Amino acid sequence: MEMTGVFWGAFDPATKAHLKIITTCLEKLHLDRLIVVVNNHSYKKYKFPLKERMEKILQKTTPEEQKKILLISQVDSKKMDYPALAQITNKPLCAIAGYDAYRLWNNFSNVQERALYHKIIVIPRGDETPHLFDAHAELLWIDPLYKHISSASCKL
Repeated sequence: MEMTGVFWGAFDPATKAHLKIITTCLEKLHLDRLIVVVNNHSYKKYKFPLKERMEKILQKTTPEEQKKILLISQVDSKKMDYPALAQITNKPLCAIAGYDAYRLWNNFSNVQERALYHKIIVIPRGDETPHLFDAHAELLWIDPLYKHISSASCKL
């Protein structure tokens, strides 16, 4: 079944771990497209401007991967939730989140909202086996070298 993946983040800065998640999802999930949503909220101070964060992601992906990646931004007035994403594609949507982000999503959403996604892919952080809150959630392990997404040693 063709499916579109969605991976949200600030990417401030984009790290080798973010890139590994992107490339692993494209390889292993057989997505027809991966929408990378770059957050740019007014309440947060970013080290790098939005345009630079988006360009860095494209610079570090291959031309073949770039054909499958759609970079979009999420701002306060333009939330990239299921209804907004469903307008972009007519394919089933697969939400992709690191375990920390998945836990936050669980705390600030409800089961019905998360159930709109055909599948939820959770990327474990570290060696723990995360608790999955949704029946349609699955784990996707990446190389342990990249387990600390925000680590300074993983910067691109």
